[in-house]
Amino acid sequence: MIDPEHLREEVRRADYWRTVAQGHTRADATVDVLQAAHGARWWERPESWHRLRADVTAQWAAAREAGER
Repeated sequence: MIDPEHLREEVRRADYWRTVAQGHTRADATVDVLQAAHGARWWERPESWHRLRADVTAQWAAAREAGER
C-alpha cells in the first residue's frame, strides 16, 4: 500500500517541476517575441523593456481580475 504522505509529496514535487517547465517555456516564447520585434540584442533597446513591462503588468491585472492572485 502507498503511504498517503508519500503520494502527497510526489504530487507537490510534480507540481513544482511542471511550474518550472512552464516558466522556462514562457520565458523562451517571450524572448522569441522580443527578438522578432527588436532584433538579436533586444535587451539593449529600451522599447523592449517597455513592452515586457506592459505585457507582465497586463498579465497580472488579468490574473487579479480572474481571482488568481
